[in-house]
Amino acid sequence: MTILEKKGDMAKVRISGWSLKEYPSQIFKEAGLRIEYASFDEEKAVKLDGKSGEKTVQGNVWQKSSDEGWVPAKYLTKDINGL
Repeated sequence: MTILEKKGDMAKVRISGWSLKEYPSQIFKEAGLRIEYASFDEEKAVKLDGKSGEKTVQGNVWQKSSDEGWVPAKYLTKDINGL
């Protein structure tokens, strides 16, 4: 996740990873590896970018993907041990 900007107590973030081309509602760490970074209710919420990368794993097509949005900044931490 990348913090793009902050306004008051909110932060605009970008989450990047891999998504199934057929079901682009989740972002995963790696193509074919089901470690989920983010999940969305709407299938078209995730932006696919096949030009940046595409892999086929066990017959499933994965593409590089990302999404941006605003979250409360107080929920962001760099302390991985605190998670």
